[in-house]
Order: sequence, then structure tokens, then C-alpha cells
Amino acid sequence: LPEGGSASHVEFAYSSYANVGFSYDSSSGKYLKSAFGVPHMDADTNSQLAFDNVVILVTEVGIQEENGVLAEIDMSDGVGYYFYGGSFEKITWEKGEPEQPLVLYSSNGGVLQVNTGKSYVGILDIDQLNTLVITE
Repeated sequence: LPEGGSASHVEFAYSSYANVGFSYDSSSGKYLKSAFGVPHMDADTNSQLAFDNVVILVTEVGIQEENGVLAEIDMSDGVGYYFYGGSFEKITWEKGEPEQPLVLYSSNGGVLQVNTGKSYVGILDIDQLNTLVITE
């Protein structure tokens, strides 16, 4: 995947049975969310979910063997992608212990300045990174 550029649409496999997509709407300046190939609607407002920022964190995701359902997510550090205003850049991130904050770093190594507004943060299993598709 490229390090950055234009991003009018991004999608990835949220799980083994569900894809999630975000299409940039230039008139509102927001990414509109879809799930299972259809608009993801807010049940209260009947409007499509819209985000100023979309952050995708790439990490290892496993299943706890005891119950076979609960996900085990490595939240120590990794790479990711930040989508904003019809563009994107590859980022790095670190979290560490549960009480520590999530810190995002821009491609130049400094702390990422995230735009004001509503943000979506998603986790992409490193084994499904090949499902990430970014369209100019």
C-alpha cells in the first residue's frame, strides 16, 4: 500500500464475514460509513454514519481459546492509516498498558494532529491487511 495520497473510498474486512467501507463526501467533508455493502444508518436519526476522521490500526487479533469468541487484541503498537478530507497517510501508533492513552504518530514521526470532529477508530487484523483497499 502507498504511504499516502488521495482516498475517496476505503474498505476492509472488519471480520471474516463483514466488510466495512467509508466513502468521502466532498460536499460535507465527511467519510460516510457502510457495512455489509449498504449504508450504515443511525437508528435514532435515520442518517448515514459520518466521520471527519477515520483511523485504522493494524495489529494482531486472536481468539481466546477458553470461550472461542472473545477477541484478544495486541494493543502495544503498530502501523495504521489516517483518512481525512479525502486524503490519507500511513501512521504508526502505540498504546501499551490499559491505563495509557493511544498515541498516533504521523509519517514524519511527530505526534499526529487529528482534525477536529467525529472520529472512527477501527482495528484491522494484520492477517486481513490484504483486504484493505484504498481508492483515489
